[in-house]
Amino acid sequence: MTASVVVVMTSPRVAPGLLDVATWDLLRAAGAVCCGSADHPQRAALTAAGIAVEVLAVEVLADAGRQATAEALRGRAYADPSRPVVWLAAPATGTPPTTGTLPATGTLPATGTLPAGETPGADGALWAGGAEPGGERDLLDALATLAGADLTVTVVQGSRDLPGARLLDAVAVMDRLRSPGGCPWDAEQTHASLASYLLEEAYEAYQAIEDDNHADLREELGDVLMQVLFHARIAAEGNGWPDGPADAGTPDTGATRADRNLDDRDGDDRNSTPRNGAGRDETARNGAVRGGGEIQRGTAVWDIDDVAAGLADKLVRRHPHVFGSVTVDGAAAVETNWDKIKDVEKGRRSVTEGVPLSQPALALAAKLQKRAAKVGVPVDLALGAGQLSPVDVVVGLVGELARDTDTGSAAAEAETPAETLVGDLLFAAVALARQAGADPEAALRTSARRFRDTLAAAEDAIRAAGLDPRETDADSWRAHWPAARQTPTGSTTPAA
Repeated sequence: MTASVVVVMTSPRVAPGLLDVATWDLLRAAGAVCCGSADHPQRAALTAAGIAVEVLAVEVLADAGRQATAEALRGRAYADPSRPVVWLAAPATGTPPTTGTLPATGTLPATGTLPAGETPGADGALWAGGAEPGGERDLLDALATLAGADLTVTVVQGSRDLPGARLLDAVAVMDRLRSPGGCPWDAEQTHASLASYLLEEAYEAYQAIEDDNHADLREELGDVLMQVLFHARIAAEGNGWPDGPADAGTPDTGATRADRNLDDRDGDDRNSTPRNGAGRDETARNGAVRGGGEIQRGTAVWDIDDVAAGLADKLVRRHPHVFGSVTVDGAAAVETNWDKIKDVEKGRRSVTEGVPLSQPALALAAKLQKRAAKVGVPVDLALGAGQLSPVDVVVGLVGELARDTDTGSAAAEAETPAETLVGDLLFAAVALARQAGADPEAALRTSARRFRDTLAAAEDAIRAAGLDPRETDADSWRAHWPAARQTPTGSTTPAA
């Protein structure tokens, strides 16, 4: 009789004990149920159900330990070949596994070769859960070396993710960032401080739609989702408004949420396969209901899980001081580090790339100037510095105001608040545009695009001189700034 070891995989996004019927039957029929930690999340639920769970006294993550664990499981299986031995794997941190039998080839291939008739996971691996070196994937490799004619090793899914389950990962990451010991920049934010980012991310998503760029849209929707999660977390803490919100609204009850989430869908049918879409509700992934009930089908590009997963992964990458070993000194260092990581990820040539031109002209101008300031472009270059003679006086006044505000001079503090001065100036500019028959929105957008093109040209000139724009001082920027501005281009990004 062939002995059997069954590895039961579970999702960390599903409550312990919520296993499918086949897995419960397997656990009740097993000769032994083992795990590698007394803290395994399924252990308490199984014990409460009358199933004894043995904690093996070996370290799974060590080389000797994983081989010893595999041999211990084989020994228990040989002791009673009529009943399977079950190993409760640590909950997968990535894509849930498929069901299949480990090949008796000495090791589990990195690509997850499966027996005929089995389906690989979304990323081609038999189990994508423990991607980190030395995780339980190594135990599966060790078990594969023992598999043969007298021992079968099988992997089964005890619980599976529902569609949208990766949203839980994004929520968990946000909770970590806002918790004690998390990110100092995130901890400082309020509803008000984040308001402009909500608009900015929405316009970036809008730009991706205009550009018909599905890959960018997926990422930008993740950024919009981040704002939703951010505001929801702040509201949950009760820290969004210094004096409390004027109207907190009526809280949603758990029963109401449950009613909405359960509705009439068949969870088992929708989740019998990995997150690559096969076997899922194809209407949800690949089609839309049109008039007369006809479903227009297309090819699935991505879904909410992909959006949420991309966001969670991005937040982890961009916060190495929280999820890695990087040390930062305050919120300003977090922003600097974020920008550096983003530059590497995006491979952008110009700091103006990625700024959505679809946003309102005033927001566009502010964003471009903020990007320019981050790489050291002095304020006089952003103001035009006498290149547009009819408004030299206004430019000069604004320049003085900007310098006074930047240095925090006593004169600036004693006079009318900067916000009032700037507001009056902008309002007067709109009045001037109306009197002249010009569209202030279009005029400012043209100037903003002109500035974008000029900045990109200056970056190219600095690179041509063998310098790095991100390490350039104000005098060097002035020396390489184009003498005359050109008519702005209509492209969404500056020419490389």
